[in-house]
Amino acid sequence: MWKDHFIFGAGVGNYYDLLKQYNRPGVLPLPVHNVFLWVGAESGVLGVLGFFGTLFAAMVRCWRVIAGHRDPACLLALAVFGALIAYFLDGLTDPLFREPTVYTMFWVCVGLSAAVARIDEQLRAERRARKPDAAAEAATPATAAHGTAGSAS
Repeated sequence: MWKDHFIFGAGVGNYYDLLKQYNRPGVLPLPVHNVFLWVGAESGVLGVLGFFGTLFAAMVRCWRVIAGHRDPACLLALAVFGALIAYFLDGLTDPLFREPTVYTMFWVCVGLSAAVARIDEQLRAERRARKPDAAAEAATPATAAHGTAGSAS
């Protein structure tokens, strides 16, 4: 199926309809044994690149937050990263990745990866904004103490 429809695939949702043409006699009409072949058969190499691009982009977003060790976003990013790894590994052997619950959880994890990256960016921006203020406040009392001590001498 993939060989005949390499670039664009056979069409999303057409796998079972075309399975009748490609299946050998006596073979059960079951889905292919992993997610990646199924995506390839239905949406071609462009779909595989899009699918893996989405998956790995979400994982990279989470990894950047995890590597920064900034709470609380770090803990949520770690959970989402773990879920995406589990989805990836499960997809190697589970033909039913398009079950509504599993597929929905994949997209929830992709959405959470974007959300956690935004939360982390906002936290970093707030810390950068507070840093000069904290340095100015720390310098002011020390200067006042030195000024007072200097005038008393």
